Amino acid sequence: MDKQNKIQSYLIQPILYVFLFGLFIRVWSSINTFVINPDGIFYIYQAKALFAGEFETAKNCGIGYVSLYPVLIGLFHLVIDNWLVAAKGVSLVFGFGVLIPIYLCAKKFFDERVSTFLVLIYAVIPVFTGRCGDVLKGPVFWFFLMWGIYFFIAGMESRKKYLMPLSCLAIIVATFSRIEGVILIPLTLFYIAVSKDERKISRIFMFSLPIILFVLVGIVVAGARGFDFHSLYRVDYIIAKIDESFSTYSFFVSRFSDFQEAERGGQLQFFFQEAKEQLWFIAFGVLLNRTIEAFFIPFFIIYVIGCFQAKKTNLKHKGYFVLLQLVAYIMIYLHIIQTWQMEYRFMGINVFSAFVFLGLGVEKVLGFIDALSLNKKRFAIVLSIIMLFVAPVVKDLKPRRESRLVFKEIGEYVRTIENNDFVKITMAVEFPMWTYLAANKKSSNFDCPGDSYKDWGNEFPDYSSLKAELINGGYDYFVLDSSTWKNESFDSMKKAFENDFTFLKQWKYSKSVTLCLFRL
Repeated sequence: MDKQNKIQSYLIQPILYVFLFGLFIRVWSSINTFVINPDGIFYIYQAKALFAGEFETAKNCGIGYVSLYPVLIGLFHLVIDNWLVAAKGVSLVFGFGVLIPIYLCAKKFFDERVSTFLVLIYAVIPVFTGRCGDVLKGPVFWFFLMWGIYFFIAGMESRKKYLMPLSCLAIIVATFSRIEGVILIPLTLFYIAVSKDERKISRIFMFSLPIILFVLVGIVVAGARGFDFHSLYRVDYIIAKIDESFSTYSFFVSRFSDFQEAERGGQLQFFFQEAKEQLWFIAFGVLLNRTIEAFFIPFFIIYVIGCFQAKKTNLKHKGYFVLLQLVAYIMIYLHIIQTWQMEYRFMGINVFSAFVFLGLGVEKVLGFIDALSLNKKRFAIVLSIIMLFVAPVVKDLKPRRESRLVFKEIGEYVRTIENNDFVKITMAVEFPMWTYLAANKKSSNFDCPGDSYKDWGNEFPDYSSLKAELINGGYDYFVLDSSTWKNESFDSMKKAFENDFTFLKQWKYSKSVTLCLFRL
């Protein structure tokens, strides 16, 4: 009877249904992501190469290093005999699993009601639920990042010595998923060192144990296998990343100076002058835009409210989370200055480590609703549900990349022709990797698809140069599109292809773009 009562008590807990709702949203997103992200195909081929014992092939496939993600894809493939499903399964499992440490972290600071609402927010944030249907490192990174933070918080409040090494180990594993996780290691050590904790020496030592172990293992592996230690742990990449941010900024300033000089006396002279002087502010604008979109506007407002509340609240370990947010934003800002390319998903470290501030915002909003009269309270609750949860859920449930299905269809068509044999297929429009993956889905070959991605239109602007490259490159199929080549008309290009190669089938990608498949 006691056991039955215990089960019933779990079944009436709102957090259980929040978890189930979060799982539903992610499964739906995964099913309705019709075509995966282009770089995800590299991770699948890395996993195939690792599974075949070809580490160097895996390392050199499109990305230049091997993260934890393809290793996990290989492990999932032991159970799921489909590389694409296994890869999406990793994202789904870890993308859902991150809700558990978020809840445990929230319970360290807030009551059950606030913690449940906080998990619900993370369950529906569109940028991150959508990524659970893709083939990306992000979900694995978020999962271990939040476990690292949870073990750290628990370790600071407990005498259990194993919690600190567990925290560091989780952060190291997160770093092997996405390199930005490395900032938590020095940041955490610094926070422990400056804290007033009487056991800080012991905590620093216990936290450092996995670091010492990984350094020793790295030295041994580097010596035995002939690897460079710095490249093994990407130390050179981290140093170069910081240095390139400043050198790239200087390069852009000098280029704007050149533009300004070239436009002297013209309308754009003063524009380039202002752009040169305000370049840092443009980067800040990009950062602000990506932050708002990553949180989703209603949740960003709650986050801002929470940040103001943090100033008035005597929050445990407030300094740690303020420092973590500050360093994370600086890191993202430097990345923007270096590349001027900023995907919303790169904001994961900022959004997930902001749970304390989001929780404070939720607490403030709920407190405000509680203080209203009954009628106003009902209205406020309905309005909050619509603003905070209906809008993101509607966005979560939308199909993703449905228009790109045509590239998958082309690949499937080729696969049926070739009876699952390996083929080299490429195109100029969009990303050829989608077609490449579909065409070779059941092939045992793990040849990297990186060679299929070229700037065909600019590198080979006319038919003769294009034909020579396709033949010399050993390609089996080419998809000619009606939008790439400017020097020659599509009709003339198509006619030339029909004279030299075998035309198989034609598809419509959009109203203005036609795709023609040729066997070479």
